[in-house]
Amino acid sequence: MNRCYILTVKNVTSKVPRSQFNHQEIEELANRILAADGLLAPLILRQIDMDTLEVIAGHKAYYAAVRAREINPRAAEMVNGFVVPDEQAEAAVAQLQALYPDSAQTLLPAAAGTEDRLSNLENYLGRVLDEMRKDSRDMRKDINTLVQTITGLAEKLDKLTLASPKPAGKRKNLPPDLLLYDQDPELLKVANTSEDLEARFNQAEIKGQTAWKIVNFIKEARQVTPFTSLTDIYNRVKDLGPARIPKFVEALRLDPENLPF
Repeated sequence: MNRCYILTVKNVTSKVPRSQFNHQEIEELANRILAADGLLAPLILRQIDMDTLEVIAGHKAYYAAVRAREINPRAAEMVNGFVVPDEQAEAAVAQLQALYPDSAQTLLPAAAGTEDRLSNLENYLGRVLDEMRKDSRDMRKDINTLVQTITGLAEKLDKLTLASPKPAGKRKNLPPDLLLYDQDPELLKVANTSEDLEARFNQAEIKGQTAWKIVNFIKEARQVTPFTSLTDIYNRVKDLGPARIPKFVEALRLDPENLPF
């Protein structure tokens, strides 16, 4: 007994050239297939191999289904089809021609003149070229988006690399002021959370381009990993030399109420 199956369009082929059918009719039928949410008339097929089937009747409907899938791949992914043994193929086609004598063209291709076939082929190739151009534009957009994403990630990576903690204990002969206040929780809190470091540095007479670099580095570094001690700050902020440590500690100890605004 022949059975009707739901099949994927991409697994179906036809030996009849697409150019034998009128391009406009195929386009209209494809839109009707999409409007009806699928091809209602099943194709008549024969099994070629495990994954491939070939149309033996319904070539026009098949190419309309192919076009519908080109327009909307998700909505026209599947078609209905009767898979018949080779020995029953002739009988199946004859039955459909007898049932639908006025619709023979939907079953088998009608003879077409050379000019019509060339016109259909030209229209088909033109549409394929248009789709290729669109795909090319979409691909360029995707590449540009990818490049922008990679650039953004690279910039973030650079910041993380600059702000990543350096191994503690790299510097020797730690300044006395650093050791005295090394674990002071209030000073650490200021270093890790204060948004007025610029004002503190200015009040403590730490000025210039280097002071600006130190402030910005501290703010970036603490977002990656909070400082655990003043020694940790000293080891991670390379521009914070021994000579600046006394004023740096002074800046951290300043009363916020005495800062200029």
